[in-house]
Amino acid sequence: MAHQSHIMRKQRKSLRDSLYVGIVMLLVAGCGPSEETSRPGKTINEPTAPPPLQVELVEVKAAEIPRRVEVTGQVAAVYQATLSSRIQGTIENILVREGHQVHKGQTLVLLDSRDLEAELARAKAEVENARAQRDRMAELYQKDAVSKQELENATRGFKVA
Repeated sequence: MAHQSHIMRKQRKSLRDSLYVGIVMLLVAGCGPSEETSRPGKTINEPTAPPPLQVELVEVKAAEIPRRVEVTGQVAAVYQATLSSRIQGTIENILVREGHQVHKGQTLVLLDSRDLEAELARAKAEVENARAQRDRMAELYQKDAVSKQELENATRGFKVA
């Protein structure tokens, strides 16, 4: 058994040594002269000239360079404002355009006032009706034709209107 083990070690050492020799030979072969320099008449250290460069001549002319540049992206304003109205309505006229400079308190839009005018007329009519009702109830109360409760209801209705 010991003899077999000794033989296997020798075979491994021989294989390893053969592998080292093969690697060294490959390295030496790789460092040899290239095909181009191995031609007769050329030495290894002789420098080779690079191939000539292809160039194109162009005449310089004065021309106008366009200042317009097209790019994609998002633009954000430095200052932004949120617009809101105190009342609802339909916009009748916009007094400023996008990009215009505006100042605090400046009127930006006009609303259609027809709805507001109709609402005001209805409210005035309600007030007038409540006043007339209160006056009638006060007159009837003087004649004991209505109760004090009915007069107070008419007075409250007028105040609410």
